Amino acid sequence: MMTRRDAILTGAGLAAGLMLPGSRAIARGGALWGVGGDDASFFPWERVAEGVHAVVDFQTGGNVMLVSGNDGAILIDTKFPAIARALLREAGERGPKLRYVVNTHHHGDHTGGNVVFQSAGVPIVAHKNTEARIAGNWQAYAGGVTGGARFVGQFADRATAGQVLDEAGELMTTFETLEADDWMPDDVMSGNERELAFGGRAAELTHFGMAAHTDNDVVVHLRDANVLHTGDLVFSGLHPYFDPSAGVKARSWVKVLVKARALCDDDTVVIPGHGPVGGASIIDDQRVYLEKLIEAVQKDIDAGVPKEDTVAKTFGFMDGLGFEQIRERAIGAVHDELSGAG
Repeated sequence: MMTRRDAILTGAGLAAGLMLPGSRAIARGGALWGVGGDDASFFPWERVAEGVHAVVDFQTGGNVMLVSGNDGAILIDTKFPAIARALLREAGERGPKLRYVVNTHHHGDHTGGNVVFQSAGVPIVAHKNTEARIAGNWQAYAGGVTGGARFVGQFADRATAGQVLDEAGELMTTFETLEADDWMPDDVMSGNERELAFGGRAAELTHFGMAAHTDNDVVVHLRDANVLHTGDLVFSGLHPYFDPSAGVKARSWVKVLVKARALCDDDTVVIPGHGPVGGASIIDDQRVYLEKLIEAVQKDIDAGVPKEDTVAKTFGFMDGLGFEQIRERAIGAVHDELSGAG
């Protein structure tokens, strides 16, 4: 009889556990965003404010933020399972003891590493809606474990790649003992707001009470540093990823972005879920993209244009963006929402 482990090792779920569609390095302006760390690190850590570092790296999943206080730190998102031990290790090299991990939402490139942080005893905080999503996401997490060596093999030119490969192999040996609970948050937000105090600092977590990119999106606001991590509410310079199974709603996504923008001033540093760090304008850009997409698709619906013809189109506001391979997915999801099919 084929075991669950055998099925996942041989099944199509392997790739699904590794990356969202389009989550690979993208050439833009002649440069490759996120091609590795410095001489001593696997990840490309970037200082964005006092005591605040980010990992902006397409190839390894969603953007990470590390915030260090006097005697404690928090980490926002955990990337994929196979590289999570490297993330834990390098976070520890750049700050004091981790007091919390925060998940901005449940997608595997933001929560896949939870299994490592949970085993290290770091409390994981997320919105309450994350629990059901993680419980139903076992196949993707499992694929991230069993396919870990293959995934890490893409990064042979990075510092410490050999060590990270060994760690991916070690995690794979534990596969038979793992369950969805090993990715679950330890601490869920009972409401839509939460403040985490650590090391003399505070992080404000907010869910805006409606579905957007998912039904469990949380932004993390550092008032003292004037930094906002938006999770995948913002894809900077990219087509946004639409996942109907996660409760995505384009119209309320626009409303959520307006609320997130209200947390910013002209000097706020915004760390998106994917794409380069920017100012509040990248929130505006994402909102405008969604507004124009809704308008364009609704116009076609009103004119009786078949969905397949609309999905095949490209619109001017979409030109020059990364993740081109998910452009049709975005159009199709909005079409389903507006036509009542989704």
